[in-house]
Order: sequence, then C-alpha cells, then structure tokens
Amino acid sequence: MSFRTYIYIICIGVYSFSPSLSTAQTYLNVAPQNNIVEAYGPAMIAGGVSFCDINNDGWDDLTYSSCIGDSVHFYINNGGVFQKIPSLVSNTKEVTQILWADYDNDGDKDLFLAANYSSNKLYQNSGGLALVDVTVSAGISTTPTSTFTANWLDFNKDGHLDLFVTNYLVGPNDINELYKNNGNGTFTNIAISAGVTDSLKEPLASACLDFNNDTWPDIYTAQDKYTVNSLYQNNQNNTFTNVGIASGANLAINAMSAAVGDYDNNGCLDIYVTNTQQGNKFLHNNGNSTFSELALFNGTTFNGIGWGAQFLDYDLDMLPDLYVSGSLIPSQGGISSAFYKNLGNGSFSQISGTGFLGDTVRSYGNAIGDVNNDGFPDIAVCNLVQPHHVWQNNFGSGNWLKIKLEGVISNRDGIGSWIKVYAQGVQQVRYTMCGQGFLSQNSFTEFFGLSSAPQADSIIITWPSGAVDKFFNVHANQLLSVTETETNCDQNNPIALTVSVKNNSCNSVLDSKIQCSASGGTPPYFYSWSADANNTTSTIHDLISGSYKLIVHDSDACASVKNIEVNTPSAIIFSASINHPSAVGASDGSISLTATGGVGTLNFQWNTGVKTKDIFQLSAGNYSVRIADENGCAVQSDFQLID
Repeated sequence: MSFRTYIYIICIGVYSFSPSLSTAQTYLNVAPQNNIVEAYGPAMIAGGVSFCDINNDGWDDLTYSSCIGDSVHFYINNGGVFQKIPSLVSNTKEVTQILWADYDNDGDKDLFLAANYSSNKLYQNSGGLALVDVTVSAGISTTPTSTFTANWLDFNKDGHLDLFVTNYLVGPNDINELYKNNGNGTFTNIAISAGVTDSLKEPLASACLDFNNDTWPDIYTAQDKYTVNSLYQNNQNNTFTNVGIASGANLAINAMSAAVGDYDNNGCLDIYVTNTQQGNKFLHNNGNSTFSELALFNGTTFNGIGWGAQFLDYDLDMLPDLYVSGSLIPSQGGISSAFYKNLGNGSFSQISGTGFLGDTVRSYGNAIGDVNNDGFPDIAVCNLVQPHHVWQNNFGSGNWLKIKLEGVISNRDGIGSWIKVYAQGVQQVRYTMCGQGFLSQNSFTEFFGLSSAPQADSIIITWPSGAVDKFFNVHANQLLSVTETETNCDQNNPIALTVSVKNNSCNSVLDSKIQCSASGGTPPYFYSWSADANNTTSTIHDLISGSYKLIVHDSDACASVKNIEVNTPSAIIFSASINHPSAVGASDGSISLTATGGVGTLNFQWNTGVKTKDIFQLSAGNYSVRIADENGCAVQSDFQLID
C-alpha cells in the first residue's frame, strides 16, 4: 500500500495541553434502563445511528443501523424514556447509514437507508410513519453497491433537498451519486456532470458544509486506504470543483469520519478526520479557503483506530468539545473512545470524569441529541458486538439554548442554514447539516451553550434562500423554534393567500390555470412558482398534473407559501363487443361498449341517432360512435358489420 507524504508549513502560536483533566463523572449510559440491548451484529465494522425526532413530537428518537439478516431498530422517545417499536420497514440487508429528512416538504420525515453490498432504499412517509418504498419510482439506483455514507443537502438552493451518495470502490464503475431533486417526487443523478464522482476512491464518510462562507453547500469526502480526501467547492451552477489540493484538505490517510464544527468561534467551519494509529487529523479553517492541520499541536491525534467523531459543547461554556469513538487504542490499554475538552486556547485535553475512560467497546458511528430535553447534548453510539450506548449528559450547570428551524422558502428542514448566536461578547455558529461524523445523523435541533449568560444578546439565521431572521435578547434555557421569515412578518396582519384552481379539462389537453390573490402584509407582492422560475405574476397556466409550490413575498421580505394540486382527468377508454348479422340481409347484429374514464357521466352518440352505449338490430354497414364526458372531452370510433 503506497502513499504520498504531504508537508505543511504552518505558523501557529504555542499550544499547550495536559494529558488529562479530572471532573465529576458527566456521562452515564442509560441504554440498559431503556432496554436498548441490540448491537450492530457480526460484520467487519458497524454502522451508524440517527438521533433525530422522527414523529415531530419534540423528542429526539433513536434509529440504529443493523447487520445483514437483522432489521433496522427504531426507538421512540416518550418523554425521556425510549420504547422500541416494530421495524417500520421490511429490510434485512446490511444497513450502514440512516438518514431522516423531509425531501418532499410535506411536514414529515422520510427515510433513506444506505446499504453495503445491496441496494440503497428511499422510503416516503405517507403520514404517521407509514413508510412506502419509492426507490424505483423516485429514480434512485437499485444497483447493489457498497455505500457507507450519504447526505441530504440543497446544493442548488431551490428549496428541495438533494441526495449525495458515496460508493466505495469495489468495481471500476463504482462512483458517487448526486441526486438532484426535481421537485415532483423524482430525482436525477447528475454526479458525472457535477464533477463529484470520486472515481477510483474509497469514501467512508462525507460532510456537506459551507467551508468558504459563501452560503452554498460544499462536499467533503473522507477516503480510506490513502486514496486522498476530496473537497468539492460548489460553483453555484450545478457543478463542483475539487479544491482539495489548493485548500490543504487533501489528506492521504485511512480516513473514516468527518466531523464539522467551529472549535475556535471564528465563524469558519473546521473539520476533524479520524484515522488509524498514525493519528487523527484536525483541519483548522484559516478563513481564506485553506486549512492547516493541527491535531498534533492541539492534542487530538487519538492514535487508535478512530471511527465516529462529533463536536459538542458538553459543559455549555461556549466552546465546542470533541468526542471520538473507535475500536482500539493500544497506547491506552485497549481504551476505544476519547473525550477532548476545549480549553479555549486552541488546545484540547482528555478529561477523566466524563465516564468514557475505561471504555473498551468497539464503537463506530455516534450522534448528538437530547434524551430528556434538558438542553445538554447527549451521545448515542453504535457498537459492533456489545449493546449500543446512549450517553446521557448530567453536567447539570450552565445556561443553554436550542434552536430548531422550519423552512418556508427554503427546504422544510432548514438544512444548509447558518445560525449565529451572540452572548457575553462571544459569537457561536452552527451550519445545519444532515449526515455527520461516521455514518450518523444528529438531531435537527442545534445546541448552544451560554455559560452564565441569562440570554442570547442576538441570534441571526441566514437561510439557504437568502432570507434572514434576527432575534434579540432571547432568554436562556429554552427551545427556540423558528419559521423562515417570521421576524419579517407582521403577526397582526399576516399575508393571506386565496387560490383558485382550474384543472385540466381533458386528458390530452393542458388548459389548467392557477390564480392567486394576496392580502395582508405590506404590498406590493412578489410571486415565485416552482413550476416556472421566470413567472413572477399571480397567475400560471397550462400545467400538467402534480404538486406545485407558490411563494409570495411582501415588501418586508415576509413570505407565505401555498402548496397546490393540479389534476388531469383520466383518459376515456372503451372496448367493444361486436356481433355481426347472422345471415345476408339479416338485422340481428349488435355493438356493446364498455367505457371508463373522463369526468362525470359519459354520453354516447351513434351515427344512427341512438344515444345509448349499446345498439342492437343492426344490419351490415358502417357505424360510428362519439363518447364524450361532462367537460366535452371526446373520443370517436368506427365499426363495420358484415353479413
């Protein structure tokens, strides 16, 4: 196995770190008391875990991946207590990653399952967690692949979530997939034209982050076996450019995770990449589209077989800390996880009181959520052989704020948004992502520590659409749920939309029409139709059947949204049973019709003047019938009887 050595010349300050700090035990494994007894199962490596609210009840649930022959495990959080429910999908393949997201913007979470040596699956939530396999109809490939990691993102910022899927190199045609959401329930794979294939590489992790702060999501892939990590910069035109070399993010290691966070609160996203015993890598974002590798200097090399990693502010001191899970650290007697406290001076130190020292379990994916809604970030871990862990944070002091987004113009989950929180002169940022660390998914709620601050002085949210919401003097220790553009709206005079729809009159005719009338808010109004980006009027014509989104802005940048259905009647279809006259000159022939489709009652008109669907006592000759529905849509057919 060959590899190239990369030398970085880095100008840094002096970083100091102690090998261990001691605190009272912070994290306790509450998996046993919640009867979480499963492990991933017999495999070379384990998969990931999702720690997000799947039923929209405000409590983060758990979904664990599973080995071949087993089913995905679903745990619903009932007020801080997890209850296992029957598997929501019939899938016993080797599932590596679980990603919940609202790809169709209908208000509930849909499910994507990445699989190893099998077909990936997409399930649409039809309501109440009734999951329907739409893989084929949505246009997702069913070719068996070795997919480890995937991400939901909105790479073109059109308000519809796209899907990035990596494929580990097993055969020469194994390349990544980038599925552009067409906005009608289907996807188109544009990976080749977009330039994100990772040809002849072996990706084990990926992250969709805005590394250069231009508000457009970029893609970072962590590659196994020294095949060189890629950083794809979004060109804002449905294509990407690999800037791995130019940025210094082109690590050539056994990369196995990509954790993203802003550890030094400089407003730029850093990347932590796990590795084997040669040491993990810490890519510090220099703020100029380049990175410097600092793991050796800031004390986070780990030097074991590292897998999942996450940034989180466990003690609410406004400094993101770092958790790493793995399968072996020989230098620490087989201990397989590490917790690094952020010391606030650019360095980290392992702390002995968290509850992780002594952990010898082979752990892989991990995710951040909140078991009991106390504002302290908890950690769920996927283990290979021993039962999974759910580490509940019992730190118990400090103020906090949680923020959950709901997009209106942007995608419903608000993925790809920047959140900035200011308190006590400190700026904290989060960039909302779907798919983190090693094959895992964090809560859709973002966590912010506020230390002793009784409030956040200001909060600024920049959505993918470009809309901005601002809040001031927000009290600590609460969940702030934000709907896009809400701070721009007059709550006493909201925008009201009245929509009239004329459906297509006939199956073969496009004469539909949608007309909108707006009131409230602050005129004038600006109209945006999902069916035609160039139409800014209140009316749109001649649409095929489907669901369409209308967004109306007023002059204060307040927005209101309508989802509208256009229907087309089914075609008129008929068949005929013909009885020819029994003899020359006889008049005992008949034609009987069976007809369906159209709108309302079907009317029949024969050239003989008869207006019933069946005619009798016919002699040899030519006959014709016109079948019309209540909209005047018609079909005509000719018949010949012979004697």
